[in-house]
Parts: sequence; structure tokens; C-alpha cells
Amino acid sequence: MSDEAARTGSHVVVLSTEAATVRLAQDIADILKTGDIVALSGHLGAGKSLLARAMLRRLTDDPGLEAPSPTFTLVQSYDSPRGLLLHADLYRVRNPDELDDIGLVEDLDLAITIVEWPDRAGTRLPAGRRLDIVLEVDPENPEQGRIATLSGGVLWRQRLSLAIGARQLIDEAGWSEARREFMLGDASSRAYERLIRPSGETAILMISPPRADGPAIRQGKPYSAIAHLAETVDAFVAMDKGLRSLGLSAPAILAQDLVTGLLLIEDLGDEPVVGADGPIPERYEAAARLLAELHRHALPTILPVAEGRDHVLPDYDREALAIETELVLDWYGPHIAGVTLPAVTRAEFSRIWDKLFDELFETPATWTLRDYHSPNLLWLADRVGHARLGLIDFRTQCLAIPAMISSRSGRMPGSTCRRRWNCACLLPMPGHGAAPIPASTCRALPAPMRSSVRSATPRSPVSSPGSIGVTASRAISSICRGSKPICAAISSIRRWPS
Repeated sequence: MSDEAARTGSHVVVLSTEAATVRLAQDIADILKTGDIVALSGHLGAGKSLLARAMLRRLTDDPGLEAPSPTFTLVQSYDSPRGLLLHADLYRVRNPDELDDIGLVEDLDLAITIVEWPDRAGTRLPAGRRLDIVLEVDPENPEQGRIATLSGGVLWRQRLSLAIGARQLIDEAGWSEARREFMLGDASSRAYERLIRPSGETAILMISPPRADGPAIRQGKPYSAIAHLAETVDAFVAMDKGLRSLGLSAPAILAQDLVTGLLLIEDLGDEPVVGADGPIPERYEAAARLLAELHRHALPTILPVAEGRDHVLPDYDREALAIETELVLDWYGPHIAGVTLPAVTRAEFSRIWDKLFDELFETPATWTLRDYHSPNLLWLADRVGHARLGLIDFRTQCLAIPAMISSRSGRMPGSTCRRRWNCACLLPMPGHGAAPIPASTCRALPAPMRSSVRSATPRSPVSSPGSIGVTASRAISSICRGSKPICAAISSIRRWPS
């Protein structure tokens, strides 16, 4: 995407063939929602009806829909999986007041509306909700070529940038003929599509626009800044390169648009590490061994993104640790245990943890995979060694003690640990002493993984007095002694259903 397009929200697209015009229509149809107005302008024969018909076919999921231009009826309505669709052709309208007779304006809030000759409506089509597309014949390719200029207000800016940017990325990467299928997203602003070529080859389109800051909640910072959540796609690209340099199976990046936040990446498939009956022991053992292997290496703290562009991994510092541990008070307490904790209890909770954090910072830091849990792990049976485990989400990584891998691997269907919670998978690392897994976390893992985690790396003959396992255990004990409500809240996590 050009800097001018990013600044103004206006895009000029050269369409060399009728098929390219249809693809543009489909891309626009995919981002439409109820209340949107698409205003199609251009001289006779510019291709407005072709564009409208292609959008209607996409919206109705009916490739054979005739969708004639309603020149005489003025408005034609369609039912679709996305709700009511209205297609208006205002060529014969001579006065905007005529629209009152057909009820078009009154129905705009209830439908997705496509309007040809929108200038005949005067000011009756709200500017803020309207996407304007002006079609012109390309003088260098008058038979099939068209030039489309797309512009919209602030409500359209990001949607339009992502739609146009994605199409440009796909075409330039040689995937223009691929079918696009939406995939289930995750608990973030990201979205995913699977691209399928006629040959059956697939790739993944990752749509990850820059994160907007939320409200300031502490010292003028939003939660995302305090917890060091990734704000751009740069973090993903950098970690992807870092993991692949170690021979691990992060997806290859086929094409990228760092400004818009778009990546075309290798499709690692959809074979999970859990089955219908719960965790698959071999795969969970491989996951544990991969973590141990990762921390055998001296890992860099700055990773390249592109030429002249680096990503600095943030420290999992005191502020980040504090705001994450406080989730117990803010969410688990009131929403699970049903208790409201007084200010004095919250202060004591923070005091205990703050003291314990001092021990954590005595150990050198390394990469911490904060999203290393079963939904983000894939099994690649055709690969060998640690490459059998596909890693697909690692953009929010920080630098923390080697023994600490923030995990959500407790999401295990069919087992006694069918819940979502944050736990510390604590691996013994060479040179850092024995960092034991907390009993609660260990019980959540299959027996082969428990054994693997404990024996995956050589233990130091001297146990580290500052191990996070001891620290966490002492913290829980101290908190429970000082506050029965907090103890009840923490205990209730074990009974939290998924």
C-alpha cells in the first residue's frame, strides 16, 4: 500500500481484465456489513453493472445469480446469508425527492446497498457510511482494462486498506487465482484466510493490522503497553525468522506488507496435538522437549524484521508481571469465586508478589513463548525431530527467566484439566539449577510429558534457591495464609470449566 493511500484512504486500482474486476468486486463484498452503501459511478459502459453483479453473486453465495440492473424498477432486493441486499440503479431519477416514493432511503439502515448513478440521489446517501467507487476505461487497454478509484470516510479507511492491500499482496505473490476461505480467528484483532490454488496448494493470509492503544489504566499507559503485547506485525516476522534459524517449524513467510499488517505464510495444516480423547502423549512430549531444546541456545534480544528494521524483544519486567498476576484479583476473584476483594487485600497481594519478583530478576533472561498452548501447536508428521511441531503464534514474546514458559496448555478436551488458565511450565535449564514444575501444572500434563519435562535437560547438581517453582509455591502459600477470599478464588480456578 502506498503512503498516499495510507494517508488519504483513497486507492487507485488498475484492472487489466474482466476477471480482475470481478475479483475486486468479491474483495469488496467480503468486507461489507449491514448499513454499508457502495456508490458506483462512471460513464455508460464503464463496468458498473458488472461490478454490482459480481458483488451480489458473492454476497448471495450464488455464482449463477442473474442480477440484472434495475433500470426500470429502480430498486431490486435480494435475501442473502448476510441479510437484506438492495441494488439500485438511479439513472432514470431526475430529482432526489423521487427516492421518497420507492422507500430506498428508509431502508438504508437495514441492508447492504449497492447504488449505480449515486449522483442522482443528491445528499440522500449518507457520506459517512458510503464507499465511492469510480470506474473509468483504461485508455491503454480500452477493451477490458478499467481503472477504479475507491474512497470512503473514516469508517472505511482500515477495511479498505486491508481489502486492497490483501489483493495486491496475493496477486504479487502469484496467488491471484486462489480461492479464499475464511478461517476461525483467535482472541485478538487478527483474522486468517486459507488460500487454495486450483492445484490444491494452500497458503495462509494473516491479517494483523496495527493495534490501536486502549485507554490508559496506569501511569498513562494502556494495558497492551504495560503487558508488552505486540502492536504491529513486526514482532511476528522477527520471531518467525528467529525460530526458523534454529531449525524449528515456524511458517515460511511468502510475502509481506508490514505497513498494513498483512502476511502470506506457509500453511502448516490443521493436525492438532490433542485428539478427541485429550492430549496425545507423543505430541505433548515433543512440545516439552522443544522448549527444553530452545533454551539450550544463547538467544538474541534483537531480531531483524526487514532491511534497516529490527524488533527489540521487551523485558518481561516488573510492571508486566504485576499487571498479569493482578488478573487473579480483577477477573478470577469476582467472576469465578464470586468475591470482591478489599483494597487492603489487593495491596497485600501486590506486596507479596513484588517481593517475589526480585528473585526472578536475579536470573539471566531469554525468550519466553507466552502463547505456547495446544491451539497454537500443530503436528507435522512428515518432519523429523523438533521440526515435527508447527508453531503458529509467537508475536507477543518477551525476555524472561529461562525456566519460565507462559503456557495455556491446560486446554485439554476430555481430561480432568479441561479449562483455560495461565500456568508456568518450569523446565530445568543447564546452569540455572533445578526449576521444578509446580504440582498443579504437572498434574495437568500427560504422564509422558511430565517425565519429559523433568528429564529433558541435565539438572544442575545445585538446586537454585530462587527457582520460580519455589517462588510460585511460596507466593500462593503466603497469599492463602493472608487472605481466605484470595485463596478461595485461586482454588476455584481448578474447577473452572472451559
